[in-house]
Amino acid sequence: MGGLQLGGWVRFLTDQAVTRVVELNPVIIRRTDEEHLLDPEFHAEALDYRETRLLSSAARRLRAFLDDGLDSFEAMNRVQDHLLSLATAYSDRVICECFHDAVAAAKGSAVEPALKHLAALHALSNLESHRGWYLEAGYMEAGKTRAIRALVNRLCGQLATIAPQLVDGFAIPDAVLHAPDGVKGD
Repeated sequence: MGGLQLGGWVRFLTDQAVTRVVELNPVIIRRTDEEHLLDPEFHAEALDYRETRLLSSAARRLRAFLDDGLDSFEAMNRVQDHLLSLATAYSDRVICECFHDAVAAAKGSAVEPALKHLAALHALSNLESHRGWYLEAGYMEAGKTRAIRALVNRLCGQLATIAPQLVDGFAIPDAVLHAPDGVKGD
């Protein structure tokens, strides 16, 4: 890609992203069972779909501006909002992958259940925060986004039971965690 000018680069990315979006073709937009919603593969596929779809649409927008005669600097400026969303989607996907890799590396250890819980909560919270995008893209239906929100709330409630161990893992001194008598904490 080093020798491509911006126009060639945009065409290359568009072709790659369009191919990937067609391959993803989600058939699980209505599934709301907990087993599915907690599945790391579902999380990875949903985050990958968002990133790929944003890449494809950003590349199409760039191509259209370039085809209309705008220089590459102005074209990039006009799609910077889209590119920022794409950067966020990329980061979300990579973080989720790293989190799931950490869970896999902890298999059989004492921390595996807590990591698994946190990884699912993180991924589902991310999907919930972008539910409008997923609804607009047709990747999820309203029933699924409601089920995700309910599961996030339930996972947060369950997190309270393991919160002391999680906090202990950071080795924060008790004096810092507990406000002195008469002093209100944050």
